[in-house]
Amino acid sequence: DVLYTTFIILSVLFFWMGFEEGKNKYKILCGLFCGLSILGRYSGALIILVLFSYFIIKNKNFNFLKDKWLLISVGVFLLVLSPWLYYSYTAYGNPVGFIEHSHRASTYWGGLQNWDFIFLYFPSMFSFGVLLFFIGGFFMIKNKKINDKRNLLFLWFLVFVIFVSLFSQHKETRYIMGAIPAISIIAGYSIKKMNKKIVACLIVLILLTSMFSLYFQYSDTYGESHLCHLKGLEYIKNLEGGKVFSYSSPVSYFYTHKESYSLYDLSVYDG
Repeated sequence: DVLYTTFIILSVLFFWMGFEEGKNKYKILCGLFCGLSILGRYSGALIILVLFSYFIIKNKNFNFLKDKWLLISVGVFLLVLSPWLYYSYTAYGNPVGFIEHSHRASTYWGGLQNWDFIFLYFPSMFSFGVLLFFIGGFFMIKNKKINDKRNLLFLWFLVFVIFVSLFSQHKETRYIMGAIPAISIIAGYSIKKMNKKIVACLIVLILLTSMFSLYFQYSDTYGESHLCHLKGLEYIKNLEGGKVFSYSSPVSYFYTHKESYSLYDLSVYDG
């Protein structure tokens, strides 16, 4: 999720430097990192919708399609995706069959959530950052000098949140990580409008909140509620040989250092 979000940030950064500041080499990099975003997580495809919507809103026509550097960028984008498109075609009989497969597969083990799932968890995800986000959004709407940047940030946020809320059957809070940079920038804009004393207080508050959050997270992971689980993993670690099958094979490997497999793929077991 972190790697995919990094690719999303670079996609938007190079988009702005290429198509807004007129530096053609960054247009190519935009296509490269848009492709890497999708390879990192399928929802990375939403950044394409964000950038395309921005073009339409700004230009109010399709003349931007005449830009040869845009076509080159699209070519690089498809080249980066080509191995995965080929794999998808051989596996599902459709170059983009992986999208439909992942959409269905996630509901098998994760269940279904209501459309308002993300909104209900907004306060717990961002704490008082939610307030800063709305204040920053208000100031951005008032400031008519930053229309293009504002529109791009709002589209970035809205496309991810609306898509996850309305079109993703299974939902998790991490599904909107691709929009967190936009949320952070908008929240940061509100801080820019505050005086230095308030900003200093906010920094102290953020540091204290982070320290308490890390403490409670550590206490929850290594506390009594998970003690049985940790002792079980320690017991398995001390056994000689063998393989570990679990619902979370990376976690099992981290604690046991034994060959680990997912219970979803028992075909690797040779008896």
